[in-house]
Amino acid sequence: MVTSRTERHRADPRKSAGIVYTPSELARFLAHQAFEALGDVPSVRILDPACGDGALLLAAAEAASSRGIRIDTLTGYDTDDEAISVARCNLEGLEDVQLYGRDFLEESAKANSRILPLGEKPSDPLEFDLVISNPPYVRTQMLGSSTAQVLGRRFGLSGRIDLYQAFAVAMIEALRPFGAIGLLCSNKFLTNRAGQSMRRLLLQEVALTVLVDLGDTKLFSASVLPVIISGRRYQKEGEQQVIFRSVYEREPLPDIRPRAVHSILDALSKQITGFITDNNRTFRGSRYPAIDRSWVLADTEFIAYA
Repeated sequence: MVTSRTERHRADPRKSAGIVYTPSELARFLAHQAFEALGDVPSVRILDPACGDGALLLAAAEAASSRGIRIDTLTGYDTDDEAISVARCNLEGLEDVQLYGRDFLEESAKANSRILPLGEKPSDPLEFDLVISNPPYVRTQMLGSSTAQVLGRRFGLSGRIDLYQAFAVAMIEALRPFGAIGLLCSNKFLTNRAGQSMRRLLLQEVALTVLVDLGDTKLFSASVLPVIISGRRYQKEGEQQVIFRSVYEREPLPDIRPRAVHSILDALSKQITGFITDNNRTFRGSRYPAIDRSWVLADTEFIAYA
């Protein structure tokens, strides 16, 4: 069984660059959801395209080990050389680890024959069984309009894009057919107009299994409100059966006694809904009907949070 050492070797977060590393408990929850989507397989090739300190790769390795799944490769990319060094320490002892101090978006663009510098040839295709990541959150204003336009053209995005949206497209394209994705990102794309292209991509390319809005739970120190997404890649659009769930801090109703839970993530794993308490804070866990195609066109909240 693989044991976690990420807290001992964690690098300093680069918040100004939209980088906030994933806490171990949240990493394990995301990895579990991704493997639930993947199902029963004998072996797995795992990728984190923005691996940071390696917390998600380690969590994925733990999840594979607990299921008796052999790891063929454990691959991570990051443009921060210090983060790569920390990840290498955290993943020490695991076999078939491949860490690259390179920009995965550039690698993805080359592999998929997108816009390349004159004379540069496409690289070999990138294909993995499971792709898991908490990519950087950097808005258009911080990226700059020229960079945002290049990313929009390369990854089929429009409007006021965020860097995590480009990573989401690249993650899906790196999946083999019926491979699984586990994505932790900002929840803004769920409802705003700029998120339409990403919502359309998810409905067209991924059979979603989990979509959980973690709202204001403050499970990690990012300034954004996060959402967890998992599912399997498929080759044609189909009817989605995913149930949307959310957790937001709420005052309990006068006649309701909140249920004490070990943690918010434990409550989500057990599909507990209603009012819960964790560390003297009260939340309401909600469950909503399956998402349909109307979600793609939403530019306001498509669900009235209870």
